[in-house]
Amino acid sequence: MNFNITVNDRQWQLVAHNLQQGMSPGPLLRIAGQVMRSSVVRTFREQGSPAGSWKPLAPSTLKRGRGGAGRQILIQSRRMENSVTDANQYVISGNTLIIGSNLRYARIQQEGGDAGRKGPFKKRNGHRSRIPARPYLVFRPEDPANIAGAIERYISSTAQGGM
Repeated sequence: MNFNITVNDRQWQLVAHNLQQGMSPGPLLRIAGQVMRSSVVRTFREQGSPAGSWKPLAPSTLKRGRGGAGRQILIQSRRMENSVTDANQYVISGNTLIIGSNLRYARIQQEGGDAGRKGPFKKRNGHRSRIPARPYLVFRPEDPANIAGAIERYISSTAQGGM
């Protein structure tokens, strides 16, 4: 069995030339940021990555909060999700893309830890609630391919004069 493969790489040669001429990384990082924002929305919707991997809410949280047993984790008001997915919530600095949240409680939700203030301001009986880690800023398995595909489409469009 014989196979013949013909590759017309003229388009990619043009792209390589444009990159060598100093194509700014900014547009590519913005594309990656847009893909990652979509990924964060999916992680919230699926309650973790992999789907359903976030620890359930504690009975005391359900008792105190709104929505009852069917309530989704980290989605009472969507404030935290929106703090990450808002177009102004990622920063491009040189060749670096930084994605995160500016909310005070975002880090403890991502990493887990003891809630509340330390020291003499402890709750009754010195008990502080432990919040389990519920990572929402993650690389999902499909993210690298989605980012690469979006960048390829941008480069292809740029090479054809579309952008």
